Amino acid sequence: MQAKIISITAMLLFFNSTAYSQSTIITLTADQLAEKLINGNKPASVVQYWIPNCAAAESIVENFKHWEEQYNDQIDCYFVGITNKDSLILNLIKKVNYSYPLYIVDPIVDSNLNQRMQTFSMQLNKLLQRKPQSFITLYYNRKERTIQFDKKAMVIEKKLLKLLKG
Repeated sequence: MQAKIISITAMLLFFNSTAYSQSTIITLTADQLAEKLINGNKPASVVQYWIPNCAAAESIVENFKHWEEQYNDQIDCYFVGITNKDSLILNLIKKVNYSYPLYIVDPIVDSNLNQRMQTFSMQLNKLLQRKPQSFITLYYNRKERTIQFDKKAMVIEKKLLKLLKG
């Protein structure tokens, strides 16, 4: 009986670890993201912030997943969460079956969640030698070194196509 319980427990632990290992959560600083944008392998990048417990979080994740699947070979995608709770992210990505890397802004950027995204944006803009401004989505053309900012929480196909054309 005890061996059966141990076997079942081991199977459950294995199932849980594989379910959550589909997507990786990576803590990110502005320096690290700037380095990835400048020296990436693909011609373009998209950075989008999201808050895992906002009302539209599920549709935002599904939208980003769609663009990851469609343009993964052409665009580096950085889906950056603003949270202190990995469990919120894990629950949401499991719900929508998101299997790409996810990033979270390093909490040392700013302890206040409301300010963290803005502080991180300002740091990133400075590193990219741009005037400081906040954004929700950033489109970066590596070849041209051009950046387009957007205050919308959804990636827009027209902007992606323009980004790829240069």
